[in-house]
Amino acid sequence: MSNMGDSLGQFVENGFLKKLFDKNPQYPVDKAQFLVDMFGESVNPNHFAQQAAAMNSDGIF
Repeated sequence: MSNMGDSLGQFVENGFLKKLFDKNPQYPVDKAQFLVDMFGESVNPNHFAQQAAAMNSDGIF
């Protein structure tokens, strides 16, 4: 639990949450690109679409 608190504290300190949820930013923020910049290519939305297609063998998606 302490580790999660530390992680949330870092998000507050580095402005991550403010940048992500700011309603009136000084300049427009591409949130998908912001997440990729922050966490790397593993959060790229294109990867989720590719994985969903690969895992969807029963045609539900």
